[in-house]
Order: sequence, then structure tokens, then C-alpha cells
Amino acid sequence: MKLLPEQTGSANQINIQPERPFPMPWLFPSIIASLCGSTILALVFAFLYYQYRERHMGFWALGWGFHALRYVFDLGLAGGWLTAEMPHFNQGCILASGLLILHGTEEMAQEKRSPSFWLGGIFSAIWILLGHFADLPFIYQNLPIFLFYAAVSIRTGVLFLTVENPVGFGRHLTGWGFILWGLHQADYSFLRTAPWFAPWGFLLAALLALTVAIGMLLVYFERIRLTLTASEERFRSLVEQATDGMFLLDLDGQILDANRHACQSLGYSKTELLQLNLHDIVEGLTDIILPRHPNRLAPGVPSSLEGRHRRRDH
Repeated sequence: MKLLPEQTGSANQINIQPERPFPMPWLFPSIIASLCGSTILALVFAFLYYQYRERHMGFWALGWGFHALRYVFDLGLAGGWLTAEMPHFNQGCILASGLLILHGTEEMAQEKRSPSFWLGGIFSAIWILLGHFADLPFIYQNLPIFLFYAAVSIRTGVLFLTVENPVGFGRHLTGWGFILWGLHQADYSFLRTAPWFAPWGFLLAALLALTVAIGMLLVYFERIRLTLTASEERFRSLVEQATDGMFLLDLDGQILDANRHACQSLGYSKTELLQLNLHDIVEGLTDIILPRHPNRLAPGVPSSLEGRHRRRDH
């Protein structure tokens, strides 16, 4: 409230005028930004699950989907399009989102499920119904739910920080992002009804959600990179230990790589061998069998070439 002195004749009168909460017009854009960001993230994780069929990616997609649905209810409540009896759906979406993302992270980290968090989820669901039917005040309805959601987010962050594979920036970004997000969720019950903070609270939540989602993607692709690297190293180890000579060629027959047995059997060092063409070390190959410019053998179709190897000292 503002107290404004007003001159009327010779007497001073106090005119009391209500103060307009300036940030509230930003509430709708804040919620819409959060909704759009969460929806895009849910679609990205759903696409990755569709492509690679990894269980943890499916749980993450569902978690972000419920997170986006939460903002649909927030938007409806803020605009007065939904009745005052709808907040328990909002709380249910928050609860489902946190537990699904946590479960997906446990799957990724190959950790056992946390019974205490699932029991906490059951208690929170019961509290949502009790708060609705008992018509509890806003803070009492939301405080247990958001404190539990904060604990779930912090637990998820700790899992990302302690997982052994992968190591890198994405893991730390995601872990600390979830922890900060959890701390922010803990203040929801106290500050959601504050006109000066509500829009900034939604924007901060959207920023933290975007941060952890980017971190989750970085972690995922880092795991893919490490898996491919390990697979390549295993393949290279098998090739190097093979008792047959093996060559990697381009379409013109140029030698790109060779294993140890190939070098020993032909009497070349690996550096020397990589300077040669297959025609230089195999006699009897014709252009019909292996044309020089270019090789038009169909990809994925095996073919046999016959010829006699020529050693370096012959």
C-alpha cells in the first residue's frame, strides 16, 4: 500500500491507494517459457528413446512430459481457466516427474531402486488427496510435496555426481544443476504466492531445468562416445592379435591400415606398408577384379579376391 498526502484546502489528507505488484504481468510469459522448454525436452528424449530403445531414456522422456504437463495446469490456474480444485493434478504431475527422472537416472547408473523415495512418493500422493479433501491452506498442501520433490531432485543430482561412467563436464553440470533445482523447489510453498517473486521463480526453474536437460544430453552422448571408443579398441585388439594378415583399404586399393601379422609376413614396417597400394603387394589382381578408379564393389556385399602376396625382399 502507498500512503499519498493529498492537499485539500488548508488540511492535509492521507489518500490510501493499492500498490500494483509490478512483476505479475510477467507471470504468464514465465509459465509459457517453462512449458515450451519442458515440452521440447520431452520430445527430444522421446526421440532418443525411439531411436536407441534405452530404458532410462524412456523414463526421462516420461518425466519431462509430466513436468511439461505441470505447467499446463499452472497456466490454467493462473488464468482462471481451471477451478480451484485442480491444484492436486499439478502436484501429481510434479510427483510423477521427479520419481520418473530419478528412476531413469538409477537405470543409467545401474543403481538399485531407492525404496525410501518410492515410499515417500506414496505418502506424498496420499497427502495430495488429504490436502484436497480437507481443504488445507496453500502452504500446508504444498510444503510436504515440494520438500519431497526437492529431496528427489537432490538425490538425482548426487547420482549424476557419483556415477563412474562417464566423467566430464556434463556429469558435473547435471549433478549440481539438479541439486540447485531441488533447493529452489523447496522454496515454492513459501514464495509462490509472493507477487514480486512468482514470475522470477518460474523463470529460474525454467533455466535450471534447461541446464540439467542439456547436462543429461551431454552425459548421454559422452556415454555413447566412450562405448564406441571401447568397442573400437576391442576390435583393434582382436585384429592385432589375429594370425592372418588383415588390411584396411580405400576404394582405390590404397592401404589405410594393417595388423602386425600383415607387416611381419610381408617384411614391411607399418609406415612403409601404408604408403603402398594393394596392387603393389598382391600379384595377379586385374582391374576387372579390383578396378583402380574407383572400386565399384557394392557396400556390404562380401567378395573374394585371389592373388599372390609379394614380400618386400622379392
